[in-house]
Amino acid sequence: MCTQAVTDVRIDYSHTLGRGAGLLAWITTHEFDLAGFNLIIIDRDGNRIPQNGVLIPCGECITGVGTTYSFPVPKHKSGRDLFVEMVRSDGTVQRFGPALRE
Repeated sequence: MCTQAVTDVRIDYSHTLGRGAGLLAWITTHEFDLAGFNLIIIDRDGNRIPQNGVLIPCGECITGVGTTYSFPVPKHKSGRDLFVEMVRSDGTVQRFGPALRE
């Protein structure tokens, strides 16, 4: 069985999303038994702050291959505290990042 992971977590500010907003992008190596993804900020106190209201759905769970995702993040100055969580169907969560600024 292939190991699934999130790679290349990056935030880009060159898009026209509005002042201070960025576009977070990431790549998956493989997709199976995934429920989806969450974007989170870990603040200075270690608190987890969700950035998406609902789970971002898995795009290739049927095929098992990896794919590229992007999601707008409002008012974020850097990627150092921004992470992608991969949520498995059984509720297990793996955290990847932090995002690198492009």
